[in-house]
Amino acid sequence: QLRYFTTTLRLYDSFPVTDWLTSGDILPAIDALYAVDAIHEAIETLCYARRHTGPVNRPRDEARDPTTPSHSCSLDYTIDYLILALQWPTSSCLKYDNICNVDADYSCWQIHGLWPQRRHEPHQQEVQWCCATAYDPSLLDPIRAELTRKWMTLNVTADNDYFWGHEYDKHGSCGRSSPALADQLRYFTTTLRLYDSFPVTEWLTSGDILPENDALYAVDAIHEAIESKLNSSRVRLNCGDPSGPEWAPILSEIYICLDVDTFQPIDCEGEDNKNTKNLIQYPKH
Repeated sequence: QLRYFTTTLRLYDSFPVTDWLTSGDILPAIDALYAVDAIHEAIETLCYARRHTGPVNRPRDEARDPTTPSHSCSLDYTIDYLILALQWPTSSCLKYDNICNVDADYSCWQIHGLWPQRRHEPHQQEVQWCCATAYDPSLLDPIRAELTRKWMTLNVTADNDYFWGHEYDKHGSCGRSSPALADQLRYFTTTLRLYDSFPVTEWLTSGDILPENDALYAVDAIHEAIESKLNSSRVRLNCGDPSGPEWAPILSEIYICLDVDTFQPIDCEGEDNKNTKNLIQYPKH
């Protein structure tokens, strides 16, 4: 009991909100209105600065629209499992109306990201936008060449560092409870090693599932080709809207779920996305 109240008093002293609001020109007044964003900024800028030795991560928005309010960041780093998200470059090319990144390798599945998750969260299982030191491109110099081969942006409107920064700020920042993901370099290095451990392109090929523009594949066959290599752990498929000559859903992403401690495959929660029907396309570039 005594420690509880003593600790609460010390925490109160550590966060002088009255002073912070005053320093932000936010003063009690009967005839004044203040913007909520201004109050957030006055408190959060100083509060987070006390917790981090580097630049504060004010997560970027996906559209890079400076008029969109920034996300607030979370101090809850609890995670239950991970999703290794892989994307098929040709499907992303179609998503961007055939405006393709000509430097991408269209013969192999590429990394989309490694996403911390919680179980049983209402509406949203992903753990996102945690408070952390902001993405620093220079920290990736030792592995930049490998990242460029395996984790290249497929959106021609964004460069690799923007894509990697987005993935780290949104997802990687929440991995600090795992020693293998505890900082930026370890997050990206661990993701590369996991990608190497799960050669999905080879597994599909060995199951006679090859990229073709005039073929349809059974969803169950794709599941079998991958899950047979994962000790029957279930993956999730993500398909884009129907398109192409067969007018069928297009396989775009594969999610492999992993134990957060061992990084071994586990069953993914939930089902394939709503576009995933019995027969789907696996398009060739």
